[in-house]
Amino acid sequence: MLTRTVPVGEQLEAFVNLRTLLKVGGRLLLALPSPRADLDPQHRDPGGRLFLPLEADRVRLIAEQLGLVFLGQFTNDDALGRSDMQWHVMLFEKSSERNRPLDRIEAVLKHDKKVASYKLALLRAFCDMSDRDASAVSWLSSGFIGMPVRALAECWLRYYWPLIASPVHIPQSNNDHPGSTRPPAFRTALGHLIQLCQTNYGTDPTVTYSLFILGWKKDNLPVPIVKQLDKTLAIMARTLIDGPVRHAAQGDMFCYDKTRKLVLLEVDLWREFCLSGYWIRDSLLLRWSELCENFAKRSDPTIHRGVVLPLLVQDEDPKREQGLARRLYAEATDLTCVWSDTPLNMSRMDVDHVLPFSLWHNNDLWNLLPSDEKVNNAKRDKIPAPEFLRRRHEIIIDTWRFANQIEPKVFQYEVQRTLGEFHVSRWELDLFQHLSERAAQAIYQRGEEPWQWQG
Repeated sequence: MLTRTVPVGEQLEAFVNLRTLLKVGGRLLLALPSPRADLDPQHRDPGGRLFLPLEADRVRLIAEQLGLVFLGQFTNDDALGRSDMQWHVMLFEKSSERNRPLDRIEAVLKHDKKVASYKLALLRAFCDMSDRDASAVSWLSSGFIGMPVRALAECWLRYYWPLIASPVHIPQSNNDHPGSTRPPAFRTALGHLIQLCQTNYGTDPTVTYSLFILGWKKDNLPVPIVKQLDKTLAIMARTLIDGPVRHAAQGDMFCYDKTRKLVLLEVDLWREFCLSGYWIRDSLLLRWSELCENFAKRSDPTIHRGVVLPLLVQDEDPKREQGLARRLYAEATDLTCVWSDTPLNMSRMDVDHVLPFSLWHNNDLWNLLPSDEKVNNAKRDKIPAPEFLRRRHEIIIDTWRFANQIEPKVFQYEVQRTLGEFHVSRWELDLFQHLSERAAQAIYQRGEEPWQWQG
């Protein structure tokens, strides 16, 4: 019997041919021999037959790189009774004609033509939505999820604010330079909004933005700022729909539901953002800074990625938000630590980020809870274990209710953004479920350290 082996240099081509032969839903069963002790240095057995080694892990990697889904693996003894030989059996499935979701996202990051930063801004918004506000999406029966275009535009406002507010011109497209007649559609509108806020709140960049956000949450922004904010968000929404939603991957990744005002994303892609968005975001921020550097080469070569990157990661001041929470809890008459039941006074109270700021950059009131300073020092950047959260369920919800009573506009704005809606009859249950899911994700997916108070 003649045996045909596949040399290392031809293995990829062989898998491509096998993948082509499979229909969607078709399965490929492979049986690979374990390393044999009876082969000579040229990989021939005593009968002279050639057995080139095929490592099971390498074969699996090749198959998955071509988009085949690994379903399982087991080991069998040799059917001919050879005691020194076993067979690794692997099963794969061709689930789609398309590449894996992560490969499609990477293709946009690396290969899509970019004449502006809009595609990167949209992907970053997907990452942030999946990380912080995943409960706000709509699960549709058609195999898609929907994200409110207004929520995505609000993400853009946060990303582009530091770039547009910078004293030096940070270009966001090939045509974006001082005096350009074709700047990004929203540059003028956002620039005017920033000027209005600087007039009202001062020129310190971090303070200006933080006070603007707080006024927005409290629904007490001056009328001119409200009008300019609505105008800016409308232009941003139109830009992301007409730009990256329509053109990313030649229009093959996202679409827009005009009736429901939702940006639609395939469930498989959304799942990948939920699982890998934390890492995708780091990659695209670096690529965004490199893109700005390329845009600036002719007009201002002093604009390089080291200038741009700090602006891309700039966020509102956590201490200012903690100050709001501290003033809120100062009004409580019988305040206790949410983790230990220790009675608190203001001199020994810390404001704890339940989900650490270093991981989520989330300053919402529901994520800022009163803690004894000793307990908070023990917790630091650890994640409350899901079973510990369940034991603290009642006091956490009581604290949320108090925050909602004292600062209803801020609290409900933040919960609505996180969950998509503020259901008067069940917001506590929905919010606690969201908190528990995020904690479990951090522990079991990201490998963060679980914590519970042992005092």
